Amino acid sequence: MKISNFDDLRAGDRVTISTPQGQTVTGRAQPLLCNVAAGIVILNAGGPHGTPRCCTPVNFVSATRRGKK
Repeated sequence: MKISNFDDLRAGDRVTISTPQGQTVTGRAQPLLCNVAAGIVILNAGGPHGTPRCCTPVNFVSATRRGKK
């Protein structure tokens, strides 16, 4: 399911953000660090140690919700 609004994000969503250099980075929203009310969501962008990235309404591009298993 495609999400086009930052306010609809939940933990576990796959989120795409843009960097100041114009690149796009995809990561999964972390359960304990997903605070949409404060305007920030921390993503795990992968890598061997789980590279953290910050998602705000300014750099939010799109997101997809994980389906039920």
